[in-house]
Amino acid sequence: MSVRAAVLEEIVVTAQKRAASLQDTPIAITAFTASALQDKGVNDISEIAYFTPNLVFDTTSPIGGVSSGAAVFIRGVGNTDFSLTTDPGVGTYVDGVYVSRSVGGVLDVLDVERIEVLRGPQGTLFGRNTIGGAINIISRKPADDFQAFLEATAGIDGRVNVRASVDVPISETLKTAWSVSSKNRDGFVKRPLAGDELGDEDRLSFRGAALFKPNENWDFQASVDYTDIDESSSPSVGVGFTAAFPDGTPGGAGVVGASLVENFSFPLPTGNRLGPLAPGSLSPTGDFFEIVGGGLNIFNQFVVDDIDADVSFGDQVAFSKIEVLGTTFIANYHGDTFDLKYTGSYRNTESKFANDSDNAPFQITEIVNDNYDVDQTTHELQLTGTAFENHFKYAAGIFFFNEKGTDDVRVPVTIPAPGTGPGGGAGFEAAIRNDADVDNSSEAAYLQATYDLTDTWAVTGGIRYTEDEKKYAYTQNIGANLAFDPLLFLIDDVAAQLEPGGPLVPGYIPIIGDGTGSVSETFDETQYYFGVDTKLNDNTLLYYSFSQGFKSGGFVLRYVASVPEVLSFDPETLDSHEVGLKWESADSRYRVNAALFASEYDDIQVTFFDTLGGPLTANAGSADINGFELEATAFLTSSLRLDLGYGYVDAEYTEINPIPGLSAAITKDSKLVNTPENTLSLGLEYATTIASKDATFRIDYSYTDEVYNDSQNSPFLYQESVSFVNASARLDLTENSEVVLWVENLGDERVIVSGNSNFGLGFHSAVPNRPREYGVTYRHRF
Repeated sequence: MSVRAAVLEEIVVTAQKRAASLQDTPIAITAFTASALQDKGVNDISEIAYFTPNLVFDTTSPIGGVSSGAAVFIRGVGNTDFSLTTDPGVGTYVDGVYVSRSVGGVLDVLDVERIEVLRGPQGTLFGRNTIGGAINIISRKPADDFQAFLEATAGIDGRVNVRASVDVPISETLKTAWSVSSKNRDGFVKRPLAGDELGDEDRLSFRGAALFKPNENWDFQASVDYTDIDESSSPSVGVGFTAAFPDGTPGGAGVVGASLVENFSFPLPTGNRLGPLAPGSLSPTGDFFEIVGGGLNIFNQFVVDDIDADVSFGDQVAFSKIEVLGTTFIANYHGDTFDLKYTGSYRNTESKFANDSDNAPFQITEIVNDNYDVDQTTHELQLTGTAFENHFKYAAGIFFFNEKGTDDVRVPVTIPAPGTGPGGGAGFEAAIRNDADVDNSSEAAYLQATYDLTDTWAVTGGIRYTEDEKKYAYTQNIGANLAFDPLLFLIDDVAAQLEPGGPLVPGYIPIIGDGTGSVSETFDETQYYFGVDTKLNDNTLLYYSFSQGFKSGGFVLRYVASVPEVLSFDPETLDSHEVGLKWESADSRYRVNAALFASEYDDIQVTFFDTLGGPLTANAGSADINGFELEATAFLTSSLRLDLGYGYVDAEYTEINPIPGLSAAITKDSKLVNTPENTLSLGLEYATTIASKDATFRIDYSYTDEVYNDSQNSPFLYQESVSFVNASARLDLTENSEVVLWVENLGDERVIVSGNSNFGLGFHSAVPNRPREYGVTYRHRF
């Protein structure tokens, strides 16, 4: 922002598949230009949540420990699970291409022209349906002339970030752009028993793009992007151990099993351990309750008293390795009154990640995803245009999506054998095998059209048909260890086999049916959109819209407790009403956008844990979600700019579906996960001159109400309301270079941003945010 520019920048968005001013678009949108992202110090797309009403963006999934796992919620709608048999509730699109998986989904803002956050269902305009909203990322196109950019950042905790780009025109008709980003910093959660740290950053990203314009009617765009992440797992810490469910009944199978094994055990040839020796022989160390109580006392020594302790006592492997390769091809034909666009894409994600989930030096449970591999292809043909002297505008398209993926999961655990309890039993170390292969496809057709009734009134209608097919093949059983040697006894026969002189029979315990199989199902839905808007004057837009969202059902991927067949869940739907107002002053110094919404959310897909700690997705019930959003930008003086964003959500369950076998049930009084009632952001930017050089000072404040980080409202993951403050000072050294001093989390506030609270296995872990950081950034444009 120059000290001479006291006029708000016009923001052009493409939310309706045509370029239009943000103020003329009847949708609740928060838009960030490249300069706004830079001024606010946004390093990746997750950080836009600080400035966007009713948006929650966690950077890791609660299960698995992957360090780049997007868990996004808008207006209470989203998904915390990354499994291949579920879908995100909020869609991410890069240049119109849907990103199907959350692993690797915390994208860098590399060569980004604009980010649009669209709230509410967006099915009648996007190829891949999205029920809760969309994050639409638009990349910068190659420039006509040679130009280059360099940015270097240094900060505490060994933070070194470098970002560079260069635009190279090959000819009058062929332009190219190349960019690279490197991010490195130390971890902040120490693991003294493992001798390492969690929460470090080691990421390399690359993007190349070419734009070919042979004539006025045709243009072709091709791009390739690559990301390599090689880090520790997400920075979790132990916050509790339990041997009972929230209702007081016995639970915590992992804690019970580990207590029995740690109390007295003997090694087996497979390298795992078994103990006590036989049912009823709980001596010499005491009875069942004494053993479990003693185990809890031991385990709780490795629980942090406060989330800012930044220490984990896990001693097993903890890593997160991700490689993402994406290619996109876009062909545009521009007619006199229409545009025809084809978009084709391919994306591959290869990943391995593991974490010591219990954060203690015992095998209660660990998680190893040693082969996560997903291939995605999309094709979309879209026609946009106008008719009747521009009074009629339309967008229509057909969309094809296919995804093939593998997720092989190994879960070392210590669990009790059936019948274990006060009368006797055995605990044993083992490894759960959850191997999954999926083949998901989607076909859709959509149409949305707007007709100008008068110069000030317009009406819009839309329709979409979606057909999704999901195929899931599995191998699910229990073996002895990560090498998956057979168990030396079968659980059902453990008593007989542990009698003195009894034989130890090798074998595997099937979890689903006989252990292997496949299932498939098809889901289809028709959705509608209706809207009406009016221009009250040149600067004021008032609109109403009704939209429908749909997310298909699927299958539960991971299990601990045995089931006769694969568990499935139904589609979820959302009906949303919205009334909005957009206003800008005649001198373009003040801008206010507001929206009221009321939604009916049915068959909500939620991740729970069963009584043995297995994560399962089920339809929790229905909820009413009502709320309000307000965004305002103003030049209070020619040098002082104010940015304000406020979001309010009132979300309540209205109906609960009974779900058997849960470790912690929900009720109508339960809160929706990742749905704070109030969010607020406030930014002040002051421009002045120092020694004849432009200087800008900025401070950003954000507030988030209390929030539950899991669907079962675990007290171990409850986060009280919190406020954050970031600040920066920028000095323009020359016309092309600048230096920025910055501090993030000025008040050093520490909060729980995610976590895994598992009453079924009895461990509870939380992922804290980073402590205060500060540093300096240098930028130069060539």
